Amino acid sequence: MTLNNQQRTFVDNITSMGFPKGMTARAVKRLGVDDKAVVDFLISVNKLTEVGYHSDSAEDALNLSENNVNKAEEFLKMLKELVTIGYSESTAKDALVIMENDKEKTMDFLVALGELRQLGFQETKIKEALLKYESDRDQALDYLMASE
Repeated sequence: MTLNNQQRTFVDNITSMGFPKGMTARAVKRLGVDDKAVVDFLISVNKLTEVGYHSDSAEDALNLSENNVNKAEEFLKMLKELVTIGYSESTAKDALVIMENDKEKTMDFLVALGELRQLGFQETKIKEALLKYESDRDQALDYLMASE
């Protein structure tokens, strides 16, 4: 990651407060040289790591939730639940993002995705169809069959 001189100086100032350099640099790259935004982001990551989430996951969740720590924590809780019941982290994360953290819609989406995958359809096409038909498996199936 390339930072300009102003950003490097800013990162050095923030890391002197005890924040990790890599995380701080990523925050600066994303949020700019904004003391409040960067420090708030880093504090939010720390809050999420204190309750047991990995810092990389916390950063991702905060980025996806526009730095809203409550939404990020809800995202991480649902992601953990989905992984616990057998979904891959990447599939669960994608579904949560697509369904905007709505647990019921995410589950409907994942179930339909799995069923349509078993029928041999390409995942990107399945996702497109499920989005078009609000996770209605039957309508998505009709769409997929018509498009072959």
